[in-house]
Amino acid sequence: MGLEFQLAAIDYNREKWRNSDLNIDQLEDKLKEAGMSGGALFSMLDGSSMMSKFVGLLLNLVGSNPQMSLMLKSMMVEMLAHADELMEAQGDALARAWASS
Repeated sequence: MGLEFQLAAIDYNREKWRNSDLNIDQLEDKLKEAGMSGGALFSMLDGSSMMSKFVGLLLNLVGSNPQMSLMLKSMMVEMLAHADELMEAQGDALARAWASS
């Protein structure tokens, strides 16, 4: 998609910049505190899951077409702009699913 790696593209030495990234261990701890597991997420990120292989194929296809790449980037910007609402909705859906089981 023509994206650049975050650590190479962002100047972390700016005066009013605060890096809020978590490493894998910190993320695992946060997930455990919330009573969740990161197993599926981590297997997707390390490329070992079937979903990650599918996503890789899809991204290669999209990356080969400049129009599709631009469209996907636009969709990602829109999705990230509403990330809080999406996460809240997902949390509500999970809570309803747990309550009904």
